[in-house]
Amino acid sequence: MQSGSGNSISSSTREKKRNVRSGRAIASTASPSTIRDINRSILLSLIRLHQPISRAKLAVMTGMFRSSISDIVKELVDARLLIEKRAKPEGRGRVPVMLSLNDRGFEVIGVSMRFDETTVTAAGLTGRLGERLSFRTPDAPVEFVAQVAAAAAALTSGSGRRRSRSIQQIGVSVPGLVDANSGRLRWGTRIPAYSDFDLAAALGTAIGAPVAVDNDANLAALAEVTIASSEHDLVRDFVFLDLGPEGVGGGMVLNGELYRGHDATLAAEFGHMVIEADGLQCPCGRKGCWERYVSDRATLRRYSELSGVPAGSYSQFLKAAIEGDQLAQSCLETTARYIAIGLLNIAFAINPAAIVVSGRIRDAWQTVSPLVEAAFGATRLSLPVRKSRLTSEELFLQGAILLALNRAFSKPNVGLHATVPART
Repeated sequence: MQSGSGNSISSSTREKKRNVRSGRAIASTASPSTIRDINRSILLSLIRLHQPISRAKLAVMTGMFRSSISDIVKELVDARLLIEKRAKPEGRGRVPVMLSLNDRGFEVIGVSMRFDETTVTAAGLTGRLGERLSFRTPDAPVEFVAQVAAAAAALTSGSGRRRSRSIQQIGVSVPGLVDANSGRLRWGTRIPAYSDFDLAAALGTAIGAPVAVDNDANLAALAEVTIASSEHDLVRDFVFLDLGPEGVGGGMVLNGELYRGHDATLAAEFGHMVIEADGLQCPCGRKGCWERYVSDRATLRRYSELSGVPAGSYSQFLKAAIEGDQLAQSCLETTARYIAIGLLNIAFAINPAAIVVSGRIRDAWQTVSPLVEAAFGATRLSLPVRKSRLTSEELFLQGAILLALNRAFSKPNVGLHATVPART
């Protein structure tokens, strides 16, 4: 697998990570190069949010010396991550040079695997999604790797997007438990053949680029916090929930950073909170998991049992509820009460600044939201609960692209680490 030249993390940071993994260090301390890498990441992130922006404005926003900003900006321009363009003259005074991300300076591939269909797209440093190719998700992971490689080749060889360098990174969003450190898919209830499959290694070998893999709801949460239109829209502590067709996906952002759990495998799986001690059987092996009461399938099952007829599609059910079907409305209200139970558990356990809800229930959020808010009012909690900015499918794909871009924007890892024994 190839590594990106000029855009990768510093050699000092790589050495620290190797030391921690081998057991030779329990802390990564800040060095002059580490501080420079942190400032580089901060400047890139600010430019992404406020572009086009001048060096003077960056100095005001960060408090950094203009000379330090100029040095880092020169490095980023030389690495083709930034482009400079002189602003239009407005009256007297010096015309500033404005900085923007070079969309073609760090090109990536994003892959969103769903149970039925997989979508592959290309993007540049700005994260704007380009052309998309989709195919039916195969049962065999080896065939999946082959089809993703073919789609990536088609997207990168087309004349519509000229490339001056190779793909720097591939990000993959998958439904299931993932070891985000290794890129191995640990478990997927509806894709059992993929369980314990080393997806990152297989794709990296097939395509010839570094690959990062993560859970779809984690990446949706990452997308939700990153696509904020301004700093005023940015919430740094929130829980993301995808109320899906079969279950509930969850992601958690703490202090602006995605939280993946101590081993980067299992975190924010709120769908498996037990809310009924002797409740419905869950594919995870336990009974009474929250997702068995709030998923699309759970709502449709409730409607079918009460009406005695098949419920049809979830979209048809929501349409009936919105248009005044009393039985459909009653079933939706029951789902809303179960949603409120889970949200209250999350609120009392974590105390996030907000909870963001995604899934097809967004289409009926105007009906569901007052019922959920009423449950919060009874507990005197003040917690904003809102629907996601984009659909789940858009967030999954955008999150895959952001995962792929992480190497360009991420900060070095400094601070104390758990003691890790040396590998033998």
